[in-house]
Amino acid sequence: CEWKVMESGLSFCDLVVGTGTAPVKGNVIRLHYQGRREDGFVFDSSYDRGEPFSFQLNSAGVMKGIYEAILGSGDEFPPMRPGGKRKVRVPPELGFGKNPGMCPRFWRPCTVPANSVLLYDLEYLG
Repeated sequence: CEWKVMESGLSFCDLVVGTGTAPVKGNVIRLHYQGRREDGFVFDSSYDRGEPFSFQLNSAGVMKGIYEAILGSGDEFPPMRPGGKRKVRVPPELGFGKNPGMCPRFWRPCTVPANSVLLYDLEYLG
């Protein structure tokens, strides 16, 4: 698919354009996703858990890059719609930033180094 780059640096390409009502801020949505580092290492996946991720669509609780990827910003970068599948490239400043991410308990190493570019496959369920 053709990659588009937003002004924020977020890149995306739509594999499947969904139909129906687009989400708005404050909605509780369901989303399947897989998050990878650039080297291909999968650090998180709702598919592996067998259950979609449900959360309120606001700026808290989800990284800024995923928030922008779902809501979009105008005609050039449309919001996702139910049934849509989107690949997203999240620059560090819209992801974990200068901090390492996905750090398990008990002082184990974090699986996402600081300043990492993150790649996500998103499937918006509604």
